[in-house]
Amino acid sequence: MAKKPYSYDPKTGYAQGPGAGDSKASVAQLIHFARSLDQLKFDNYKQLTFYFDAEEETGSATEDSILNELAQKHDLTLSVDSSPTDGGMNTERKWVVNYEIEVEGVTGHAGNSAQAASSATVELANQIVRIMKLASPLPKNPADYTNEALQKKGIEDHGQFIPPVTINVGVIKTSNTKVNSIPKDAYAKLDIRGFKTAEKDQIDAALKKIAATPTVAGTKVKLVGPSNYMPPMEKTPAAGRLAERYKSLMKEHYDIKVTEWATGGVSIGNFTSRYIPTIDGLGIETRDQHNLETETAYLKTFVPRTVTMILLLDNVASGEIKLK
Repeated sequence: MAKKPYSYDPKTGYAQGPGAGDSKASVAQLIHFARSLDQLKFDNYKQLTFYFDAEEETGSATEDSILNELAQKHDLTLSVDSSPTDGGMNTERKWVVNYEIEVEGVTGHAGNSAQAASSATVELANQIVRIMKLASPLPKNPADYTNEALQKKGIEDHGQFIPPVTINVGVIKTSNTKVNSIPKDAYAKLDIRGFKTAEKDQIDAALKKIAATPTVAGTKVKLVGPSNYMPPMEKTPAAGRLAERYKSLMKEHYDIKVTEWATGGVSIGNFTSRYIPTIDGLGIETRDQHNLETETAYLKTFVPRTVTMILLLDNVASGEIKLK
């Protein structure tokens, strides 16, 4: 907060600061949503549960079991995760899984012992190059796909450019601290995502094969995982009906066109959609999440998003939308 304090421009409606969009805005929105229901004396429901998770970004050891239990006791999920810009909402999300790669080598002096040593870092680099071939191809010029670049071209972004399978080598390290020593160990942590469950199984098999066939003589590779798995959020027919009504309500009351996204991020919707109709990204519109310098929440979307969610809940409670 000292580096990037919270700021708000009343002329544009944009707020900036760490977590301003993802997901402090969502927390504030849910609090006002609950207060509004109370003030409206809306009680046409048996049970309404508000779920908050401070470990959502880093991974929670208990979230899966908690959400599985909650989902089976409820009829639907309205996830107030931050929404994409320009009237977006999420009806599909990728699955995500983590792996760790541990490489064991043989240390030695870089000048005198290369012939008797085995570099763990070189083997890790080779492993990464082979693993990245399992991911979908990326564009030659990433700058062409930023929000600003697409807007200049008049292209409406609704997630259509997100690669189907992504692999991020988020952590790389070694205990070695000397440039003239051949590293005896190396470590990497992977974040892998995709839309189709079958792809996860194919990638798992390929990772095991790569780990079992190191290319640097004298090294050993251990693959740890999969871990922290979150299933994909799939669009069911009932979820589709919820999404269509949400879009029509937003258009009717605020003349806002809502576009459905298939996104690479995950939320509680990844868990609940296994059991009950789930629509996601109903929170305030945001951009550049997790970017300390530019994360932004568009607070002028606070009222339309919150009111439309109340109207949608009323439609469900009155039986206008069939969930089964």
